[in-house]
Amino acid sequence: MKSLSKAIKDKENTINKLTEEIKRDDERREKLQQDLEVAEENMTCVRKELETVSEEQRRLRREKDEIQTDRQTVYREETRIAHELNNLRDELARTEHNLRSITGKGILNGLDSVRKVVEIFRDRYGPDCDIVQGYHGTLIELIDCPETFYTSVEVTAGSRLFYHVVQNDKLVIRMIAEINKHNLPGEVNFLPINRLCVQESSYPETNVPEEIPFHGVGSREVTSALIPVTAHET
Repeated sequence: MKSLSKAIKDKENTINKLTEEIKRDDERREKLQQDLEVAEENMTCVRKELETVSEEQRRLRREKDEIQTDRQTVYREETRIAHELNNLRDELARTEHNLRSITGKGILNGLDSVRKVVEIFRDRYGPDCDIVQGYHGTLIELIDCPETFYTSVEVTAGSRLFYHVVQNDKLVIRMIAEINKHNLPGEVNFLPINRLCVQESSYPETNVPEEIPFHGVGSREVTSALIPVTAHET
């Protein structure tokens, strides 16, 4: 009887152990199932991220190709502009050489001196300085006419084409003082607008079908307003 009770007790213990193991296995299986679901969700997220990265990579490659194309276009344009700039510099050098041979050293030195004075005031007081704003350039820069009249203008104006037009005579005094202060060379003549004395001119009527534009002189003639200055020659 005792042996039978012991056998039953052993069987019950075995059953309890097996029940516990089954319970633990069920718990592990449930946890593994949860882990599997999480892994599948993570895999889905990773797959989406890979697709996003792939699309971004394709976009960046397209942008790279476009930038490379733009770069080549800009390089060609830069080369063309540099070539044109060199041609313009050569043309400017030839023009300045011809100008120096025609006008003389004094006038050209005066042109350089006035430009330097304007830049001095620009650096000192900024681009809104009254001298910078009040200096309008040389007379030749302010005349605009058809090429047909170039010779007439040159003969009529002569060296006065290189006179400097300024807003008023007060600016002239300050510019002259700056020229003398720096011992700048050249021959300089000013035309202050507030000192210009002009008279109306009338022209006979003609049967010319259309008018020829001539800007800079207009229908009035300047009769006086010259302020000459001879700076230090070098």
